[in-house]
Amino acid sequence: MLKPTLAKAILLFTLSFVIIFSAGKYGLIGKIYTEEEGEKLYGPAFETIEYDAVELISILDKCENYMMFTIKNGEVVITDDYRKILSNHKYQIASIHGLIDINDVGIIDDDEILNVFSKERVIELIESTGSKTVYFENRENVMTIRSGDDNIGEQVAVLEMASLCPPWCGDPF
Repeated sequence: MLKPTLAKAILLFTLSFVIIFSAGKYGLIGKIYTEEEGEKLYGPAFETIEYDAVELISILDKCENYMMFTIKNGEVVITDDYRKILSNHKYQIASIHGLIDINDVGIIDDDEILNVFSKERVIELIESTGSKTVYFENRENVMTIRSGDDNIGEQVAVLEMASLCPPWCGDPF
């Protein structure tokens, strides 16, 4: 029989291991703020793109641990952990553009910076407000994801503290 302190230590180690590795290679990325905190820390959004929350959750199902995004030409482009484009298929990653008609798509350069959030954090953001709509926002120095609309009485939360890819990308990069 294990001593109670040894049993607790083993349990704590096991739980820590599970939490660390379930969050992905880089751990959990992103922090959820209230609307007021988001405005105070990051300033107002100068570009906002509305996106269906159910569609975003469907896209997140195709991601392993992380979602990456950018706003390009007034449109949101979402990729998985490895920069595979999952939304807005009129964009392609530059390294594969030889396989497509370059006139039909926009290009996301291999070294173009994408914002990286943990899939888990994005889901947590959406669930925290219960909103059917999320907003990808361009602010002075950052891009954020906002959920909720206070104009219709919904709670509002803002997700930021993204990592950037590059340099923090999936294994193929």
